[in-house]
Amino acid sequence: MTEPKQSFYYVVIVVTKYKNFQEARSKEPAAIAEHIARSNQLHDKGVLLMGGAFLDDPNTGPLSTMEF
Repeated sequence: MTEPKQSFYYVVIVVTKYKNFQEARSKEPAAIAEHIARSNQLHDKGVLLMGGAFLDDPNTGPLSTMEF
């Protein structure tokens, strides 16, 4: 039995209040660890295709992340 092909995907873009990942990790280590664990679970199930920080430059604005 083959699984039905997903006909659409969602992209979530989040802008955080932190200037970079180091700041976020130092202020919210438990939340980041939980987020990474949950993202890995979703990826293992095939529900989450990709996720992570994609803009980590304190000179260009706050840390932004995306998942799809």
